[in-house]
Amino acid sequence: MIDTAYFNLPAIDRSLSYHYLPGSETLLQGVSKLDPGHCLTVEGGRVSIRQYWDLQFGRAAEPLGFDEAADRLRALLRTSVEDHMISDVPVGVLLSGGVDSTAVLSLAAARSEQPLHTFTMGFEGRNFADERPYARMAAEKFGTLHHEITMSAAEFQDFLPRYAWHMEEPVCEPPAIGLFFVSQLARRHSVKVLLSGEGGDEAFGGYPEYRNLLLLERLKRGFGPLKGLLRGGFSGLAQAGWKRGSHYASLVDADAADYYCSRTATPWSPFSRLKSSLYRDELAAACRANGRDGPAQRLWRKAAGGSLLDRMLYVDTKTWLPDDLLVKADKMTMATSVELRVPLLDSRILEFAASLPDSYKVRRFELKRLLKAAVAPSVPPAILSRKKTGFPVPYAHWLRHEMKEYVHDSLMASDSFCRTCFSAPALQKLLEAHQRGEPYSKEIFSLLVLESWHRQFIGPALRVTAPAPAAAPFGLRLRPAS
Repeated sequence: MIDTAYFNLPAIDRSLSYHYLPGSETLLQGVSKLDPGHCLTVEGGRVSIRQYWDLQFGRAAEPLGFDEAADRLRALLRTSVEDHMISDVPVGVLLSGGVDSTAVLSLAAARSEQPLHTFTMGFEGRNFADERPYARMAAEKFGTLHHEITMSAAEFQDFLPRYAWHMEEPVCEPPAIGLFFVSQLARRHSVKVLLSGEGGDEAFGGYPEYRNLLLLERLKRGFGPLKGLLRGGFSGLAQAGWKRGSHYASLVDADAADYYCSRTATPWSPFSRLKSSLYRDELAAACRANGRDGPAQRLWRKAAGGSLLDRMLYVDTKTWLPDDLLVKADKMTMATSVELRVPLLDSRILEFAASLPDSYKVRRFELKRLLKAAVAPSVPPAILSRKKTGFPVPYAHWLRHEMKEYVHDSLMASDSFCRTCFSAPALQKLLEAHQRGEPYSKEIFSLLVLESWHRQFIGPALRVTAPAPAAAPFGLRLRPAS
């Protein structure tokens, strides 16, 4: 049985559904996180929490023309990067070969009197997406001292216990492990501050899902009472081999307010469809009692009156961005004693982006339209026009091949936490489906991280023990609730 004296059962479900823990909840009973833009004050033995900043979407009374807005954004970007480069230690740039990191590099290089250090990584093996050629292109253009590192499946697997230790909560973010190794590389070159391009996609609509859902909602309005034909069309595309077809078919009859939990989560995700067979009775009952009204739904209602794009961006800015991307970025870099800075998330840039018309961000099939226009004079065309790939860690391949035994032994061990929470036959079926090539890599990695988190922080003795070579801070212990 799951010990409810320690565990917040609905949060276990939420962490697996979102692939991170949104909002203030944690897996531990009675332990909360501080929401973004809030501060906590302890005075005279009393605790108070207040919100000091929030992102407000709304159109300017006299909106700027597109070219004028691009000029304004270019100036904001220049100021932000200059501000973030203020340091008494060496500053470098994390370079992915994408638009955002290359734009940050271009502005940083113009500000620096010395060649900057840039850092990127690739992955051992063949036929994996490799961003290094684009990173090298950017490094050569701006004359940096460029450094690369290659990560193997064995290094990825061996780091998982330390990943759980440093993250302190389950977050399904495989690129975070790569970030640790890149930050370690920077530290070896005496670079103690790194600039990153995080945030451009959330501020300016850079994810394909935004475009796809805007198009889906337009199609739903266009089909009206004949939406069944639209659903059938998506189902037909799925049968023809388009993996996302069944996903969009499931959303045809749902309102965006019900299905948009964040860019990584929806009640109709592959994992959500597994819950009825996977969850043991205790966990399933807690989830039913908790219902579907979570942080994303509350944020969606708070943004009522905004456009569909505004509401998606608001939800992601308040959940996915701080609770996944930024917690990963902060903890993995600080684990190597490196400070990460994110110029694109300067409040002035976020507020400016929130005031822009939707068409300045997403128009037809164009994503991040204004940001690309603003940085076009300095970013190489080959990088500006390339398809978005993110940071393509080949973990799906590794989980099915090099890490196959590790995955099975970790999740199916008789004393595993996963066997406590989930049905063993259903868990075995999930692993077998994943081995057959079905798209459950995120789910498998999320379960691995949950298992590793439990081993590091709970375990049989309820004592935190840091995995080598990390050091446990102050002999930290978790004690049973009284």
